[in-house]
Amino acid sequence: DALPICPEARFLSLFRRLGDRTFYVWNNKLRITDGTPGGTTVLLDLPIGGVPVDLAVLGGKLLFVLPPSSFPPSHNGWIWTFWSSDGMPAGTQQAFPFRFSGSPGPFTVVNGLALFEAQQADPPTPLDLWRTDGTEAGTFPLLTLRTSSSRNVPAVVLGGRTYFLADVRGFRELWVTDGTAAGTAPVFPDPNGPRNLLGLTLFQGALYFAALGDPGHPQGIWRSDGTAAGTTLVKAVNLNITSVFGNDLAPQLTPVGGQLFFRDRKSTRLNSSHITI
Repeated sequence: DALPICPEARFLSLFRRLGDRTFYVWNNKLRITDGTPGGTTVLLDLPIGGVPVDLAVLGGKLLFVLPPSSFPPSHNGWIWTFWSSDGMPAGTQQAFPFRFSGSPGPFTVVNGLALFEAQQADPPTPLDLWRTDGTEAGTFPLLTLRTSSSRNVPAVVLGGRTYFLADVRGFRELWVTDGTAAGTAPVFPDPNGPRNLLGLTLFQGALYFAALGDPGHPQGIWRSDGTAAGTTLVKAVNLNITSVFGNDLAPQLTPVGGQLFFRDRKSTRLNSSHITI
């Protein structure tokens, strides 16, 4: 149907591909399309204001969460509903309800799981990093965070294990998980590893990231095999970035062939640098 351009930019990011079709949200409806009018189907009429927190493809299905219809005063959060879709109206169904004290998400799908941040329902409502496999039994917290990443959890897979960046001990550092709370730990058990990290990237069989550091920990580009002993400084560089989260001057590590490009800032100029592997 002919519709005006969506006035809210947040809708425009809700596109997720499954095979040769794409899920998207438009005019309070969840739809799927193959790019043609005849191949576009409405899967679900969404409640007014019930825009999904995020869309994620997990296990060959779409996963999304709808907010509660209202937010009355509560001491133990509100019920959010997880949904799944196989791309057919009959296969678009509520999976299970879950109680949070704040909006869960957005999702980072990695290694067969979706990672997301959310506040626990019960006081003192800590902010946790959660995982879900799309089932209620498979949805639980991995660890309590000190600060939010303010966006998708930076995560990559190396050697069958999931590595991610999180602030738990007062600085953002490299963590690893096998998908269980007991199997989630910092790569550096002591707090002497590289600090205030961003730009986690998988490049030629290793982890690369930028460290903003602090007075006792140098700035630069680091390489890691996923262990403390195998984590080394590749290039010391003054990144001159004061904020880890959401800074548009972040290094933006970008693999291109056998080179890893990144940005640094010197004085008022923005420079492009690279590491050749």
